[in-house]
Amino acid sequence: MNRILFVATLAFATQAPSWAQQPTVSSEKTDLRTEAPVIERTESVIYEKRVTEKRLNNAFSITTPASGSTVSLAVEPPVYESQSSVSLPRDGQITPGAAVFPASNPDEMRALRKMIEAQNIKIDSMQTDLGQLKGATTAASPNRPSKPEKTLKRDNVSIGVYAGPNFSKYSTDQDSLESKARVGYQLGVYVRGGGRLFGQLGVEYVGVSSKLYSKDDKGTSLDQINSTINTHYVQIPLQIGFRPAMTQTKRTGIRIQAGAELSYLLNADKNDFNLTDDDYNKTVVNLLGGVGFDLGPVTLDVSYHHGIKDVYKAENAKLRMVSASLGFKF
Repeated sequence: MNRILFVATLAFATQAPSWAQQPTVSSEKTDLRTEAPVIERTESVIYEKRVTEKRLNNAFSITTPASGSTVSLAVEPPVYESQSSVSLPRDGQITPGAAVFPASNPDEMRALRKMIEAQNIKIDSMQTDLGQLKGATTAASPNRPSKPEKTLKRDNVSIGVYAGPNFSKYSTDQDSLESKARVGYQLGVYVRGGGRLFGQLGVEYVGVSSKLYSKDDKGTSLDQINSTINTHYVQIPLQIGFRPAMTQTKRTGIRIQAGAELSYLLNADKNDFNLTDDDYNKTVVNLLGGVGFDLGPVTLDVSYHHGIKDVYKAENAKLRMVSASLGFKF
C-alpha cells in the first residue's frame, strides 16, 4: 500500500502544477558585461537557499497505522523551478530539472541545515566579489558618467626658513667718508599666504659688514685711517608679491615681490673710528624688492635693500645691500 501511495505522489509531482514556485528573475539590467555571471551565480545560490529552506520547513512523514486502521498521508506540494529547477538528494548535489521533495528523516534535515549554512557563506562571498567588480569597472565603463576628479589642493599658507650671504656698503655724499662693500650674512623665518597674489611677513637676523675709509681735504682716501664696521640688526620685512608662473599646487614657480623692512640695531662691534651704539640710529627703514624661485620645498631668493634713513646720527650714510638666500618651506 505504501508503494502505491509513493508512486501516486511521484505521478502527481511530474504534472508541474500551476502553483509551483517560480524562480525570481531580477529585472535590473547592467551595462557591465563582466558583472552578469556574478549576478546570475548569486541569484542562483539565493534561489537554491530558498528551495532548501522550503524543503526543511515543509518536512513530511508517512505513518504506517496499526492493523485494521486506515492509512493517512500528509504531503506538502513539491517545489519546482520553471527553467532551472533543482532537487536536493542526500548526497548534497543539486540536479537541474528535477522536483524537490521535503525531507523525510532527521539525518536529511541536518544535511539540509548544513547546506543552508554553506549557501549563506557562498552568497556573502559572491556579493563581496560583485561589489569589488562594480568598484573596479565603474571608472572604466564608457556608458557610465564618471565622477569629476577632485583637484589637488594645498593650504595657501606656507612657513619657510632661509639663510645666505649679503654684500653691503653705506652711501654718503660727504667728502670725508668712503665705504666699500664686504660680505655679511642673514638668516630668518617667514610666513607666506595667498595664491598668485600673496603677502609675506618675516623676521631675520642680519650681520652687516663694510669697510669705512676716511678722506682728507682733497678727497684722497687715507688707507691708514680705515676700519671694518660690523653691525647686527633684527629686521622685520613685509612684502607683497606676484607669481607670474606657478604650478597648480603653488609649490613650484617664480615670484616677484617688493615691500619695506624695519631694522632694529642690536649692537655694533668695536672699530678704529670709535663708533659706539650711541652713534647709530636704533631703528632704520629700508625699501626692498627682489625675485624668488620655488622648486618644490626649496626656495632661492635674491633681494636688494635700499636704506631711506641714515644709519648714523651725525653722518649722512644710508645702507645699500644685496642679499641671496637659500631656504626650505613647509
